[in-house]
Amino acid sequence: MAGQMKLIDFDRDVVSITDVGLVRKANEDNCFATETPNGFLFVVCDGMGGHVGGAKASTIAVTSIVNFFNKEKYVLLHQALNDALLYANRQIMKAAAENPEFQGMGTTACVVLMRDDKVWYAHVGDSRIYLYNNSQRKLYRLTKDHSVVQGLVDQGLISEAEAENHPNKNRILRTLGIKQDVLPEVCSTPALPAKGDVLLLCSDGLSGMVSDEILQHILQQKTPLQEKGENMVAFAKQAGGVDNITLQLISISNSPRSGKRRNGGWTLLIIIAAVLLAFAITGYVLNSQEEKRTPVPAPMPEIVIEQKAWEKLVAELGYQMVGRDDRGYVVYAKERPRQGREFIGMIVYSDDSYSTGSIFLNSDNTFGIIKVTRYNKDGTPK
Repeated sequence: MAGQMKLIDFDRDVVSITDVGLVRKANEDNCFATETPNGFLFVVCDGMGGHVGGAKASTIAVTSIVNFFNKEKYVLLHQALNDALLYANRQIMKAAAENPEFQGMGTTACVVLMRDDKVWYAHVGDSRIYLYNNSQRKLYRLTKDHSVVQGLVDQGLISEAEAENHPNKNRILRTLGIKQDVLPEVCSTPALPAKGDVLLLCSDGLSGMVSDEILQHILQQKTPLQEKGENMVAFAKQAGGVDNITLQLISISNSPRSGKRRNGGWTLLIIIAAVLLAFAITGYVLNSQEEKRTPVPAPMPEIVIEQKAWEKLVAELGYQMVGRDDRGYVVYAKERPRQGREFIGMIVYSDDSYSTGSIFLNSDNTFGIIKVTRYNKDGTPK
């Protein structure tokens, strides 16, 4: 990563804590933080399947993901995150097939990858990734749990508050190591943190015991990062500590985005206001010199949007990555299609052009095009 911007000082800005809790006899969680050829990598996994099986699954997942990103440097990081989780899934299933005592083991996973000034992330299960916006003093949840209860919240059947005490709170719908066709959820666009922001990765031993409001309150305090992490563990134990507790805190100490603005918002507003004021003054002067002349307003300055056309469309449509076609191009859709079924989706090509329309999932899990419209990378039809 020489010559590239680094958002953090790895030795100073990272805290990792894992604790067995107050009830469990063994710690089935696992976490790791390291620097790879692809950037800084952070992983938190919450294993399941008995004391031995759960710990084994989470260890295999962490090791597999770290090895995947150490192997080579990838261009498409969202694709690499998806492939890393699928690779971990295969490794866990292989270990279970070779060792009958590990049958049924699995794990959640949440992964953060920092390259340059961007943060890419992905997850499977109910381990979470948060971003604390220091300028707003507000905690945002970047991931959505793959759980029965989250599905009820999404359907409007229960509230977030009711979800915290729901009897099916611990039933998750996606895990690594249980099924071959697991579908990781990968961010469609990277997060762009500002200086002073903090990332939090954690297992549900923390997020299931401590509310987002309390986590936010802890992050608002002017205390060292290590103390913030220890306070979070303490709160989880005060609430019962019924599960293993694992967290990683990453403080952004270097960013092109100042903590006083968010993604250029305030600066952009000031620029636009200044331009509008200049237009108003110019119009006033012209009217004073020639009352009958109506000045023609100058066009508004172009606002450059960092998001690519296909990324914007993926976000608008709520698409997620569902696989790759036989040429290796990424396929997106609302949900994983069934074999032998036609579905509406999108194919993104290596030059950022894309196609949308009817796609078919063959019985061998390859994709076929039925009828699509091709677009240039700027979103205009080809």
